Amino acid sequence: MHDALAGIADHGGYALWIYVRLAWCVCMRTFLLVTDTVHTSATLCDYLDARLAADDHVVALALLDDPADSTPEGRRDRQDALNAVAVRLAARATVETELIELDDDRAATLRTDCVDRAVDELVCGVSPPSRDDASVSAVVGSDLLADPPCPLVLVPLGE
Repeated sequence: MHDALAGIADHGGYALWIYVRLAWCVCMRTFLLVTDTVHTSATLCDYLDARLAADDHVVALALLDDPADSTPEGRRDRQDALNAVAVRLAARATVETELIELDDDRAATLRTDCVDRAVDELVCGVSPPSRDDASVSAVVGSDLLADPPCPLVLVPLGE
């Protein structure tokens, strides 16, 4: 390999190789946030704040998977949570928000979104009293927890 690089350098291509290598290392990342309240959004944004680069992409999802969530108040709360992400991170990264009514289970929807969007990191909030496996599974789904399609970060939410 050293000989190949030396050959590139002899022909003036070494600077190009360095440029391509650096461009590959400093690439856009996609973060998928799952939120349901303004408080959760703020905590997830706090986590992402120090990690974001200008070319990163953040997708915030609010899932309506419970009939109680589909009420006008539930929809408004989810939309407010999405707006909080957009307002907080728009100056730092490209932000996309989506309110999804689930027909399928939560884990299948999140797995599909992670794969379809080539997500680099799935970020979810978990309340302190519910850090046991059963409640974490309720947030992301046990199937997704057992075999996530990308790194999964569980951010502790305040009381």
